[in-house]
Amino acid sequence: MNAQQRFKLLVSHLRKLLSDDPTISKLGQFSPRHAETLAAAGFGYRSEFHYLRAAKNKVEHCVGYYIPDSQMIAQRMVNDLQYPEQLLQVLVRLFERAGTNDPAIQCRMDYDDDLAGPRQRISGSNDYANRERLKSAFIDALDEEDRPLRRWFWKYIRDDNPEDHFSYELNVPRDFPSSHHLGRTISFPLIVSYDLDLGADAEASFFKYNRQLAFSGSVRIVPSGRRGWRYPTVKLNETPLHDQRTAAERQKEPYVQPGEDLDDDEFEAGREAARNRAPIPVDKIDSLAWLAGYVMCWGDGLAWGHMSTGQAFKAFHLALANAESLDVFDPLRIASEGCRHLASTRCSRQLEEAIADEIAERKAL
Repeated sequence: MNAQQRFKLLVSHLRKLLSDDPTISKLGQFSPRHAETLAAAGFGYRSEFHYLRAAKNKVEHCVGYYIPDSQMIAQRMVNDLQYPEQLLQVLVRLFERAGTNDPAIQCRMDYDDDLAGPRQRISGSNDYANRERLKSAFIDALDEEDRPLRRWFWKYIRDDNPEDHFSYELNVPRDFPSSHHLGRTISFPLIVSYDLDLGADAEASFFKYNRQLAFSGSVRIVPSGRRGWRYPTVKLNETPLHDQRTAAERQKEPYVQPGEDLDDDEFEAGREAARNRAPIPVDKIDSLAWLAGYVMCWGDGLAWGHMSTGQAFKAFHLALANAESLDVFDPLRIASEGCRHLASTRCSRQLEEAIADEIAERKAL
């Protein structure tokens, strides 16, 4: 779908929104054809003809992030078409809704000010609302799994499901976006960090003292038209800013440990018994599979919960504490196999390191 087709689709949405609004549709001067005027004005043009000419000349693309032009909407809809002035903000919001809610149009226009009047701030903060919204939108666009940024990291890490372990520091100027940014190509410094511990320590991840693989680079946005920018592109430097991978991680060695071959039905039966707070039956006291399932859900069930969210370190130590609180054989083996049975590729290295550390500590005693 090209820019002209996207604009026509936006106009059709806007026509329906105007016709469905009980106040606007009852105005004597209202006409559904005013949707074309409002749509063009929102993009900063006096008429549909002027907008479509810009789209034909590839000046307007009708895609990306746009700051609606409420001054042009006021001039065309209030001054020229005699709509009541008190409906101005309603007209601006309808223009935003017409584009923002349809993925086929690929526009986001739901921002808090039009760069001409007072700058709106986030409630209780000194941060400008438009700046934070756009910064968040840029990061969301970069963070999609099929974007080039993800493929960049796949050269360095072995992780089948890495989306939960990235963080982004995007240095956006405090005054962005301002009117002097419109129509300009802009670059922002960026640091992208991957948590090599896969979220095992939420506090370490939050305060940035977790093990990291990080690259610096820049985010670039180019104009999408008179009032907006296209989706961002990213370029990262070849040399890592931080690289705390282990030797095994650098070699991208497989790290799934097969563990022992546990019977799935026995394992699930043990988990179900623990959920129901049932005691260990006499005929299961020697069943590794049943007991491994049991310790994963015994107590508050958090060992199982932590494994499902990739927090293998927490899961293992909780499963081990559960096993040691019960009168069972070899609690370390039972907890290890319970966690291994549930481990995904992305958290198995973390699990094996936790098991190895526990074994080493016991040998040192």
